Amino acid sequence: MKVLFVENRYKTYFWDKLAEGLIAAGVEVHWIVQNHAFIPKNGKVHVIPYPRVEDLRPVSRESLSTIASKDRSINYFDGNSRHYEFYQGKIESILEDICPDWILGESTLFHELITIDTARSRNTPYLHPSSCRIPPGRFSFYLYDTLEIHGGSNQVVTEEEAEQFLQQWANRTVKIDYMKKNSRMQAYVAIYKKISSWLVVLRARLAGETYNTPSFLTKWGLMSRQKKAVARWEDLAVARQPKANVQYVMYPMHMQPECNIDVWGYRYREQDLLIGDIASNLPAGWGLLVKPNPKSKYELSTRLMDFIEADGRIVPLPHTSVMADVLKMASTVVTVSGTIALESVLSNYPCLSLAMPYMRDQDDGIRHLLTLSDLPNKLPEIIAKRSDMEGRKDAIGLYKYQVQSSYRGLISDPVSDPRCVSEENIGNVMAAMLDIMKWE
Repeated sequence: MKVLFVENRYKTYFWDKLAEGLIAAGVEVHWIVQNHAFIPKNGKVHVIPYPRVEDLRPVSRESLSTIASKDRSINYFDGNSRHYEFYQGKIESILEDICPDWILGESTLFHELITIDTARSRNTPYLHPSSCRIPPGRFSFYLYDTLEIHGGSNQVVTEEEAEQFLQQWANRTVKIDYMKKNSRMQAYVAIYKKISSWLVVLRARLAGETYNTPSFLTKWGLMSRQKKAVARWEDLAVARQPKANVQYVMYPMHMQPECNIDVWGYRYREQDLLIGDIASNLPAGWGLLVKPNPKSKYELSTRLMDFIEADGRIVPLPHTSVMADVLKMASTVVTVSGTIALESVLSNYPCLSLAMPYMRDQDDGIRHLLTLSDLPNKLPEIIAKRSDMEGRKDAIGLYKYQVQSSYRGLISDPVSDPRCVSEENIGNVMAAMLDIMKWE
């Protein structure tokens, strides 16, 4: 069996540990490497050379134009797609030569998205392992550039185990992986590693990797604008307060760039337009609370601020807002693909999701919002769901599904979370990979 990994900066070191174990198990491992600063040690490495000026040209394929709409380099860092045709030709050639049985990687950077597009055209499964979010300490294999889950552990959960988890969830003794806080020493180590990683990435850019790595000046300009945007947001939050005689929908913003919305929910990537559309589709007597991500970045655009100032139905909340308090102010929530959609089932409060497959496929799609024009009709339906006696049954069903469709293990990179390359975690993730690929 042949497995192909796709380089993704520091995530490559995590993939490389897995590759070492797969090779020991008899699997043939190959790599596609775009960034020359991150060369793995295990397996056969196919390094794509950086294109020359004469290799750059406008895209001519429709699929590449779709990829451009998901590319963070283009959407946030003033990049372009003139290198796409060159990389697609190289990636197609590598896949044609290797004929991998499985491809594993992220679905974030342009070369991964091109590999996904090529793999899909060849009917080669591309798996993106990522946290299943709830319960913590588990991950799922997502197909291509979607949130569609492929396979799973099929682990059986008893009613008692599900009830125990829901009780822990209600008591807030369960913490989602990305919400766990580091100790002070861990925070200092994380800062040191982040600075060190920036230096490596900077050297890579100077060596020719300019397609996934923005320039220092571009980043500096974005950081400066982001700081001003946060200040303006907070001024708006003070000037406009929720009204007692209005029912509210709450929209929690995604931080951007982020795969969760830029790729998985890319139809709604422009959150300023999405917020405007939600507000314009609200029935009379309703308003929209907008909760910013506590670590907000480039999603706080000037256009979004202008929309908020012009539409009195939109109420921006301070960055210090606590989700539990905000939920008490809202009658329901609308999200693209946020974890809050899963939380809403476990906690039995109303939430409509635009791009979560589970919410689309369960309960006749009661928790799924197909189009924003359906919002007025969906609001009473989803609110009624809260008083539905089936709420506990739905929560138990979701927990069982999350466990059955996932595996034990942590998916990360050693800079963000050193635990991911521990012997125990690598063993867990590798066992899951061998299971999903039916390798004995």
